[in-house]
Amino acid sequence: MQSIVSRLELDMPAHSEFVERHEVKTEADLSGAPPRFALLIAVWLISTAALAAAIAEGNHYGDLRILAKTGVMSSGRVEVLEPSNHDRLVYSYEVAGVMYHGYSHIGEHNISVGDTLPVFYSSETPSLSTLGDPSRSATGTLILAIVIGAVVSALIVFALERRGLFGRR
Repeated sequence: MQSIVSRLELDMPAHSEFVERHEVKTEADLSGAPPRFALLIAVWLISTAALAAAIAEGNHYGDLRILAKTGVMSSGRVEVLEPSNHDRLVYSYEVAGVMYHGYSHIGEHNISVGDTLPVFYSSETPSLSTLGDPSRSATGTLILAIVIGAVVSALIVFALERRGLFGRR
């Protein structure tokens, strides 16, 4: 029985040396600052939201939402095709006897000057218009903005983390 007690007494100093050599963090030591991972996630989420909002606004997301709610479908006529200007087209449409013009980017579609296309215009502001379904365009714009915002934000946070701007590793 005595040999077991002597062994425990011998092992105790080794344990206390280990504790002294390695700082043991307690909850009290960690309560002053958020964990680095939580900080990284918070910065990523905030920057994703900011970038997505900026990208969505730059792509007229607000206008598309208005048109999705108050839009009236009409017919428009292709007036000008500008393939050298990012495949831009200019279209016209009429509301209550007043002629309006809008522009869009057609991508790779077989469209010619004089073709008739569906136009959605705002019942409150007829000069605000878009080609095609504004709900679908708004959803696509929002998804694209969020994806681009999330990827760019992740790259920025990763670069900042690599430079050590979020504290020690």
